[in-house]
Amino acid sequence: PALPGPVRPTAPAPASPEQAAKPLTTEEVQEVLRNAAEERRRARLLRRRILEEQRRGEYGTPLPPRRPRRP
Repeated sequence: PALPGPVRPTAPAPASPEQAAKPLTTEEVQEVLRNAAEERRRARLLRRRILEEQRRGEYGTPLPPRRPRRP
């Protein structure tokens, strides 16, 4: 299955319009960045696992062996 593109980092939804107008705290920014990094890591591992399984032919037709890149 095609994985979605880069995941947009999302902050927790603000509780009120007043809170929405306030800039994020350093902690909130850090949390957003941590979440984004975690998402990317998970997506990378998943993509790698799926490719491995396809290469071994666990989804029916195995992928042909990778051709080395030409210099």
